[in-house]
Formats: sequence, structure tokens, C-alpha cells
Amino acid sequence: MKVLHVINSMLIGGAEKLLKDTIIGINEQFPAIKQHLITLYGGGEQLDSITSIIKYKNLFAQPQTFLKKVFQLRAYILENKIDIVHAHLYDAIILSRYAIPSKVKLIYTYHSGTYAPSSYDYSITRKIIDQFSYRRKHTAIFVSESVKKEILMGVNITGPSIVLHNFVSSDFKNKYQYKSDSCLNLISIGNLKQVKNHEHSIRVLMKLKDYNVKLDIYGSGILHDELKNLILETSANVNIITDTIITSDTLSKYDAFFMSSFQEGMSIALLEAIASGLPAVLSNIPSFIETAKDAAVYFDNTNPEQAADLLLKLYNNKQLLNNLSEKSRILSDIYKLDVYLKKLVALYSN
Repeated sequence: MKVLHVINSMLIGGAEKLLKDTIIGINEQFPAIKQHLITLYGGGEQLDSITSIIKYKNLFAQPQTFLKKVFQLRAYILENKIDIVHAHLYDAIILSRYAIPSKVKLIYTYHSGTYAPSSYDYSITRKIIDQFSYRRKHTAIFVSESVKKEILMGVNITGPSIVLHNFVSSDFKNKYQYKSDSCLNLISIGNLKQVKNHEHSIRVLMKLKDYNVKLDIYGSGILHDELKNLILETSANVNIITDTIITSDTLSKYDAFFMSSFQEGMSIALLEAIASGLPAVLSNIPSFIETAKDAAVYFDNTNPEQAADLLLKLYNNKQLLNNLSEKSRILSDIYKLDVYLKKLVALYSN
């Protein structure tokens, strides 16, 4: 069996990380499957560990040449006798739909839901193109029930589909240890962009600056300078840390994982925290609730006062974190790579 993965790029991001770990997992557990990878807009950091186990090509796509790339992708599929194309993210999905030969199976993964009118990056144009290019014979994967619900608001998917939850890399182990000291150290992980709502997190910490509560935000992005200025203005006990590889050892230094996101598909960063046994304090968006279940406590991401009160409760009674950590340990079993790969390869084989 020959599988061609198609994605926008392999820069650092949740979908890209998931694909990298999937490719490695398939290579180790299902070596008879020969894997190819095509990126639309270039490579990225996630390529480094997989170039030796895949055949790779970049299409160098640009908006003005996008339609021409349909023919290049189709030619690659035919030339390499690909059996299955698995596309990730919007641009790659649309391109693959138009390029796919009639006898080749197409599977694609929706990593986020964008068609609810309240979605942060809602676009009626993207919704129309998605619906127009949809074909019933193709198979859709949703990374969560919440993503499925939002996608179905824009695309009438009547063909085969499945909710296949993301997984966490086996590199992440349960290393959390309860710390009885009189401080509360929090970690956030996410690109510095509006949808992550880091501004809210900073304003929450501003309300707690008289307490020994600290937040480290790991990420980079266009809002870096704006967020740094907000930290200075509010004197919040918050640091922004860029270009750091997150491991279970990194996560285990903290008391809790804290995120104020407006919207998520199924956060890989949250899954890594769960696998590391880290208690979570999260905004009450559907995806977070679906992912973390009772291994987290939740707050309204428009109300800094409520989140501050919740953190203060944990600060004053840190024993509550032990219970959340134990629930994380139990929950992590359902987000194993083996579980994901077994279901994915079954889709490939059917």
C-alpha cells in the first residue's frame, strides 16, 4: 500500500506535529505501508525527523499558481502509483479533492471547525468552496466531536466520516509531582495569535500580582510585542518564552496547565499536558471540555475575575491539584498513538 500525505507545510503546529508522529508510527508499526509526503508551501522543522523514511516533494504553491498545482499533484499520484491520499488542513484538502484520480482513495482530516458563525476565523468564501468541492465518496476525519459539529454547519457531509481523536506522542510520560510550596506556577503553550486569547491570561495574572502566582507562555507569533507591552503595563507576573522544545520534563516543572483559548480543534499541547499528568485550568470551550473531561477545571474566557478566583482557590488549596493529576493519568490512556494508528490504518485498508 502506498499512502501520500498532503499538508500545507511542516512548520511547528498541532496538525504538523500530529502528521510527523503519524508517519513515524506507521513506519515503525506498519512498515509495509510506503509513505510519501507533499507540502504546498514549503517544508519546516517537523521534516527533520522523517526525511529518511518518506519520499518528499514540495509544490511551491502560490495563490496565483494554485490551480496549476492540481495537475502537478495529480501527476505525482499517477506516477508513483499512490493508493491513498490523506490530506490535512483546508488548502491541502481542496487541492487534493480536485487532483484525486477516480480510482484513488481520498481521506482528509479537519483539524479545526471554522463554519459556526461565531468561529474566530469564519469565512463564507471558504465554506462555499468546501461545500462545492465536496464529493460523497471521499472520507472525512474530524479530530473531535466539536470540530465535526462546526464543520457540518457549513458542509453537508453525507458520505463516510469518523471522529478520530488526536493522540499524544509516546515521548510524553507522566512525570508530574505535587509541589507543596506556597506558589502556583502555570504554563501556557500556543502561538501568539488572537485565537489563543493570551491577553485574557495576562489580565487574569494582573489580578493575582499580590500573590505568588506566575505564568510562563511558550510560543511565538505576530502578537509578541503587543503581549510584552501588556505585561509591562499591567505588571502581571508573566513571561513569554520562545523557541523552546516542550517535553514532559518541561511540563513537570509547573503546577498546572493554563489556557484561555477562544477556539481549538483538539489541542496537542493539552494532550501532552494530560499525558504528563499535569492538572489543567482551561477556558470552557467545547473542545477543551471534550478533551480534558473531569481532569480539568474550567472558566469563562471573557471574565478574568472568574478565572482569577479559580486560580486563587487552587493557590490556597494546592491539594486539589493532586486529584486532577490522577484523573489526567487515567484519561491519557485513550490518547495513545497505538489506539489512533489502529483506527487510521483500518480506514486505509477498508
